Amino acid sequence: VGTDIQTGPDGNLWFTEFSADKIARITPGGEITEFPLGHDGGPYGITTGPDGNIWFALQKTNKIARMTLDGRIDEFAIPYKGPQQPKPWGVAAGKDGNIWYTMQGTGKIGRMTPNGEITGEWELEDKAGPGDITLGPDGNIWFTEIYAGKIGRITPEGQIAEYAIGHKKSSPKGITAGPDGNIWFTD
Repeated sequence: VGTDIQTGPDGNLWFTEFSADKIARITPGGEITEFPLGHDGGPYGITTGPDGNIWFALQKTNKIARMTLDGRIDEFAIPYKGPQQPKPWGVAAGKDGNIWYTMQGTGKIGRMTPNGEITGEWELEDKAGPGDITLGPDGNIWFTEIYAGKIGRITPEGQIAEYAIGHKKSSPKGITAGPDGNIWFTD
C-alpha cells in the first residue's frame, strides 16, 4: 500500500510502500525502482530534505530515515520513555533547514537536523494524533490533527497555534501548500 508521494530533487516521484516496507521511485516515463528497507519499518510520510536526500517516517520502528538518491539509508531513532510510542507519521522540510515530523502516538511535533540530531519536541494541547505536515508559504510548518478536528501551525521557534475546523465529525488528514498561497487539507 502506497501512503505518501513527493517530487524528488531528481525530477522523479518518490513514494512510500507501507505494507511492503519499501521506498520507491517512479520516473515521468513510468519506470519504477524499489528500495527495500530490509526490515518491518512501516514507511509513511516522505519529503525531499534541505540536503537533497529523501526523508521519511518509519512508523513501526519509531525512526526518521534519510535516503540518498542511490538508495543508501540512515535511520535516526526517536527516543521515548513509557508505554506510549511516538509513531512518526508525516515529515516535511522546513525553511529553517531542518526536518519536521509528527508523532501520532505521543501527540507531538518534532524537529531534527539533516545530521539526525533531534533539536526540539512540542506537545499539542489535545495530544490528538497529528498526521500529515507541510511547509507553508509563510515559512511555518502546518499539520493536521486527525482526532481533534484541527489544523495546526508551528513556527521555526516552536510557537504553536491550533485552529478548529468547526464540525464534530472533522478528521483532517492530508495537507499541502497550494499555488494560491493558501494551505489546503482533506477532511
